[in-house]
Amino acid sequence: MKKTLLAIIAIALMAFTAKADDGGQCGDNLTWSYESSTKTLTISGTGEMWDMSEGSPWIDYYHQITDVIIGNSVTSIGTAAFANHTSLVNLTLGNSLTTIGDVSFFHCIGLTSVEIPNSVLSIGNEAFVSCYYLENLIIGNSVTSIGESAFYNCAIASVIIPNSVITLGEDVFYQCGELVSVVIGDSVNAIPEYAFGECFKLQSVTIGNSVLSIGDYAFIMCEELESVTFGNSLESIGYKAFSDCSNLRNISFPNSLVSIEEEAFLYTNLESLTFGNSLNYIGTNAFHSISELQSVTFQNSPCSIGESAFRLCDALQSVDFGNAIESIGMSAFSGCSIRLLDLPNSLVHLGDMAFSSNEELRTVTIPASLTSIDGNPFSYCTYLDEIIVDSDNPNYDSRENCNAIIETATNTLITGCRTTSIPYSVEKIGDKAFAGASQLTSMDILGQVEKIGEEAFRDCTYLSEISIGSSVDTIENDAFLNDNNIREITSLATNPPLCTGSIFGQEVEVLATLYVPIGTKEAYEQAPKWMNFVNIVERGDVIEEMPSFEVSVYPNPASDFLNVTCENLKSLEIITIDGKLMKEQSASGSSTNVDISTLPSGIYIVRVVTEQGALTKEIVKIGYN
Repeated sequence: MKKTLLAIIAIALMAFTAKADDGGQCGDNLTWSYESSTKTLTISGTGEMWDMSEGSPWIDYYHQITDVIIGNSVTSIGTAAFANHTSLVNLTLGNSLTTIGDVSFFHCIGLTSVEIPNSVLSIGNEAFVSCYYLENLIIGNSVTSIGESAFYNCAIASVIIPNSVITLGEDVFYQCGELVSVVIGDSVNAIPEYAFGECFKLQSVTIGNSVLSIGDYAFIMCEELESVTFGNSLESIGYKAFSDCSNLRNISFPNSLVSIEEEAFLYTNLESLTFGNSLNYIGTNAFHSISELQSVTFQNSPCSIGESAFRLCDALQSVDFGNAIESIGMSAFSGCSIRLLDLPNSLVHLGDMAFSSNEELRTVTIPASLTSIDGNPFSYCTYLDEIIVDSDNPNYDSRENCNAIIETATNTLITGCRTTSIPYSVEKIGDKAFAGASQLTSMDILGQVEKIGEEAFRDCTYLSEISIGSSVDTIENDAFLNDNNIREITSLATNPPLCTGSIFGQEVEVLATLYVPIGTKEAYEQAPKWMNFVNIVERGDVIEEMPSFEVSVYPNPASDFLNVTCENLKSLEIITIDGKLMKEQSASGSSTNVDISTLPSGIYIVRVVTEQGALTKEIVKIGYN
């Protein structure tokens, strides 16, 4: 609330020393008179009242006046005219009045009822602020603007804002602790900041059809608010607009709604949500921590869902994303209970931890449209056991049915689960790739893996055995943090991998056995971090499974068919040099034929998968059939 005149008023009340008589002038054509026997102040004449911010001429009587009568020809009430008239009980406003000035009835705590006549066009800033016992308010049907904090901290029980009102000021009914119902007419274009904030008893709100925006904090902490009816023109809902409206359970959004800003419905108790066709943005924490929310439905709008938008909505089981969602931000649905996750074909971006800590999630399918993934969107999904990437996805794959998401261009495994088998061709385990996969019991990190990223296997609390391949040269900080049940580590690297920080906990370093290649024990005992292990044992009976087979692909160049020969064939893929999968087929035995007649001419990679691993061959396709 902007109390721009309060200091001036306080000074004026103390400093005004001129003794007023029983009447005088208060406007160019206005006079005042005070009748002590009835304690009544009457304003007579024609036209506007003077500005009273320096003190009113009836200052000597301000603490005695119980009744004020504004004559029928008076057109305005001056600034601060009756401020701090704490004994004022009855107010009669004339039928020619058009303007009620700023701070005009500030702190008139005796007022219990005010009727604004139909002639009034504007109610000034802070006009009735802190009229603590003002219960009954009727606003005339010609008022077009109600100023900032006009009825701040009043005891009004219900408000009907007529269709004539176009503009409401900030804080207009802020902290009206007895307010129960509000009806906003069809001409108001915006509900401003804090307009009805902290109206703790407010139960129902009806918003007119001209309202385009609901401002920041507009209904914050309206703890008893149960019913909100939006008009059909609403486009935006502001920051914390309905935050902490803990009794709000059901709401219907209009199709016109475009954006919902940060924390707009934080700590409400909404049970279900359906968004219209125009929605394109949901802000950070917009529906955070709604414990009763069970279902969310999006229509076909190109919406971006912000960070933590539905985080910790722990009862949320069903989300229908429609066909147009483009982006899901970091932790957007973290801590929810979604079992069936059907990501739309429109999805382009998926943020880190977007669906993390979801105890119900079992299966994830990554659509072909998804071309940007930050971190691990599915960390701490304890029971996730199936991950499938659409074969047409240009940036990611789940090769060899590995139940993981692999960034194709870098061969980095970015998301794994308790059933993941790391393909031979993977070169890096990404940061937090298996974080929170607590049901994982053993893991072979073999093949071409060179680096294990930060916190890659953090909080895999049932992990007991790991094998580290001979290609691993770097293990980054906290890679196995809190994996205190590891009891057997087999490292096939003849040179101890570089550890960039703490890797294993002290309990593991004391209780686990670290098996290393013959002749390397001394190197491990001297290597940073590895030297902390109490039990380092050389052994030569563990040999890393490496592809030791040959593949023949001919003819090369080819135009129609390829012949592929290799023992124990399982499948093969033909991929463009930029990573696009062009053909995939299963195989068995030791040979198979592939029809490439429909492929455009160019250079391709043939990836052959066998029971022993996978190898690639480059071929040249010439001409069309």
